[in-house]
Amino acid sequence: LNLTADFPNHSPWLSDWAKYTDEGWYGNAAIRAHLFGNWYMPGDFNPAVAVPVWQFLEWILFFFTGVTVEAARGLAVAFFFANLLLSYLLLRGRGPRWMALLALTFMVTSPFLYCFSRLAILEPLLTTLTLAALNIAIRVHRFRRPFWASAGVGLLFTLMLLTKTTAAFMLPGLAWALVLQLWNKRKLALRCTIVAAGAFSLTIGIWMALIARAGLLDDFRYYFFVNKYPKPPHFYWPLVSFWWSIHGGMWVDHILVPLACLMALAALLAWRHAGAPAAGSSSVGWKAADRKLLLDPVFGASLWIVAGCILFMTVQNHPQPRYFAVAAVFCFFVVAQGAGALL
Repeated sequence: LNLTADFPNHSPWLSDWAKYTDEGWYGNAAIRAHLFGNWYMPGDFNPAVAVPVWQFLEWILFFFTGVTVEAARGLAVAFFFANLLLSYLLLRGRGPRWMALLALTFMVTSPFLYCFSRLAILEPLLTTLTLAALNIAIRVHRFRRPFWASAGVGLLFTLMLLTKTTAAFMLPGLAWALVLQLWNKRKLALRCTIVAAGAFSLTIGIWMALIARAGLLDDFRYYFFVNKYPKPPHFYWPLVSFWWSIHGGMWVDHILVPLACLMALAALLAWRHAGAPAAGSSSVGWKAADRKLLLDPVFGASLWIVAGCILFMTVQNHPQPRYFAVAAVFCFFVVAQGAGALL
């Protein structure tokens, strides 16, 4: 209720830099536009060149509210509530109603998500766009014009990438959900994938062309330069970084994250011992055995998205608690779907 309150000190996530920098960094274009009449400041950090979506939404919001931290944080909270709705829509058709409500309960009672969903940072919006894309991807076969729906998935992925570039590591999850749902219709799956890829390539290409034409490529490159961290000289550093990133999941929850890992492992073992049933055979069936859980498009996509987040932090060699804000939601999905399969 008090959006002006500072990030809680003495919390397990005190080390996260977002409480010091990100709200200002990733809102500076919108703030400058309203206070000074120009979003761009030469020689300064201008992240809106690479990730404009959040700042564009703040820019619109500030027309009605003025430049206040409560407004910016309120926008993030609004996206959290949108995430609850989109999560329910995503999970409601995958099993019993209580399973979807269990996932929502994990989300609304998580101190971790509470703290990072009330900051004006990129993760709540990225989660919203990811959930929206998944909702379309698993329903492509129901649309009268599946190609238009596939194009919508591609467009949403562009918005994801222009919200936070780490969305690139979530692409396998979207692809899994889109293709697996159409696995029994190979030609349609291929065409939908091509359409989605084409829509993404066209829209991201247009944005890059606009950046080049405006002479802002240096700012685009600087965005990645400022987010590049030095790597250790030892050849085995990726292993250490991987362990660091995996262990960082404990920031989210000391029980639910390990439980999600156990659910994933159990599903993998059950699928293997069942003789690897044909892909797509489980896309409908929640009355079937839990060995088919791994081939559920939402469950599989959740695992891919979490794995993508871990891979990003491993490559970056710089895990931060806020990086798990998206992965946390999908870890909760894994636990809830696993519980639904077991019962």
